[in-house]
Amino acid sequence: MWDSSPWYVGRRHLKVDSASSCLLIGNTRWHWAEWKSGKWIFSHTQPDLRKLQEVQTQSLCWAAVGEIPKEALLNVDKQILLNDIPIRNIPKWIGIDRALGAWGALQKVKNDGGLFKGLL
Repeated sequence: MWDSSPWYVGRRHLKVDSASSCLLIGNTRWHWAEWKSGKWIFSHTQPDLRKLQEVQTQSLCWAAVGEIPKEALLNVDKQILLNDIPIRNIPKWIGIDRALGAWGALQKVKNDGGLFKGLL
């Protein structure tokens, strides 16, 4: 998903490879990103342990703002934490979902040559 820049000393270097899926556990819904045919496919579902069993949880990158089901058996080494988000001076009180959104927006601006069009 990203490589930390050198000024992020001490942060983990998380990467999402082409065979991976990502999950954001929300308060009422689960938000999925799956790499298929060279692009990310996004979906939003009700919490469903059966869908979780369909993916390889050992390689699944995930974050949570909602309650994590005990039965989920998620790999804690693949959990995305606030300290993993490569944004300077990010407030400790911000939720991981908002931090990921902000980081994604910054990446869009960077990839669009600094244009903020369509960012909101």
